[in-house]
Amino acid sequence: MAELLDVHRQTVVAAYDELIAQGWIESKGAKGTFVSSKIPEMKPVFLDKTGVSKGLKKETGFIFEKKRT
Repeated sequence: MAELLDVHRQTVVAAYDELIAQGWIESKGAKGTFVSSKIPEMKPVFLDKTGVSKGLKKETGFIFEKKRT
């Protein structure tokens, strides 16, 4: 698949790991990887007029210092 998509193999592995973690697919060992029998429920995300999710804070809560050059 990595060759088909022209991406690194680890990118494909990471994508599969994430899909498994989210419950979208199931790995059945030597049998292969399959779409999960119980797909996760998707909840709509509402955006404000600027396109930002209403559930997200405008500030991160982290303080970033400018890198000295």
